[in-house]
Amino acid sequence: MVPARIVVLEQLPVNPNGKVDRKALGKMAQVTPRSKPKLVYVAPRNDLEAALCEEFADVLGVEVGVTDNFFHLGGHSLMATKLATRISRRLDVRMSVKDVFDYPVITELAATVSQGSEVYRPIPQMEYSGPVDLSYAQGRLWFLEQLALGPSWYVMPLATRLQGPLEIDALTAAVHALEQRHETLRTTFEQKDGIGMQVVHPAKQEAIRIIDVQAEKDGSYVQALRREQETPFDLAIEPGVRVSLLRLGDDDYILSYVLHHIISDGWSIDVLRKELAQFYAAARRGEHPLLRVNPLPIQYRDFAVWQKQEDQLAEHHRQLEYWKQELEGSSPAELLTDRPRPKVLTGEASAVPFTIEADLYQSLQA
Repeated sequence: MVPARIVVLEQLPVNPNGKVDRKALGKMAQVTPRSKPKLVYVAPRNDLEAALCEEFADVLGVEVGVTDNFFHLGGHSLMATKLATRISRRLDVRMSVKDVFDYPVITELAATVSQGSEVYRPIPQMEYSGPVDLSYAQGRLWFLEQLALGPSWYVMPLATRLQGPLEIDALTAAVHALEQRHETLRTTFEQKDGIGMQVVHPAKQEAIRIIDVQAEKDGSYVQALRREQETPFDLAIEPGVRVSLLRLGDDDYILSYVLHHIISDGWSIDVLRKELAQFYAAARRGEHPLLRVNPLPIQYRDFAVWQKQEDQLAEHHRQLEYWKQELEGSSPAELLTDRPRPKVLTGEASAVPFTIEADLYQSLQA
């Protein structure tokens, strides 16, 4: 993953106490215009290329011509996933992330669509009637969780410092709205005949746990935050989400929002952040947080069921056969190490600094 934007500053803004002014930094990032590499702009020649240019531009946030490369303009895997979904819906075709990687230039992608892609079939919404199969991604993580390789390896911790008047009731309502809107936030994972299944529960509407660390002025509240964010989940009996509020002082809090990777990723975390802010603002206005949002067309369990339908399985089999042929005769990679690998996997790592020549650095940047 690479940064979406890099802003060069002559100096960091500081507050009256001489500390870095993070709010000012955020505002500078918002007002600094986003630039693109100096390339010759080539306008779309037909409606298809125009539609693709619009979708590229909406995802990337820059003007895009038909000869521009998605990844040269800052695109990455999460953006590619979003782009493929948008194109599929708009053009009524099945566009995969692999298509975006294989044809990152609009003229190439347009030619592929023109030659005929598979018809896009929307994922149907299904009534919940009991435990549901895991998606392939969930299945991998659930299997690794059973091995207990590292109890906190797949924990995704988030923490936000909240300074100023905080309406805890409004924040609680916003968290409850997230839980009500997204079934994955109230899903547990049980084992049935050796196979993982997901179970959706009704929203509990529990109060946010408040941890008072006001007496810990020396910064040792970090230990309390670490305990919150490193405690593993028992996915069989609790959903993979944990929300708590650390009170550091009057009008000074840290919101800890911890997710398990089996229900979240980098893209979904961004959605949760935006919706939490939106729902909190609505609750402060005295509105129900979900009043102004449309219900989700599908839940993740709908995707998990759709992913294993007959037509999807046929496509998975086709791709599996392709990669079997591509990798036939290849040997496992031998990673050279300076010491024997430990018998028990610990997950510990170190950083090794090194210097490269200026010419090589410039070549890598080109």
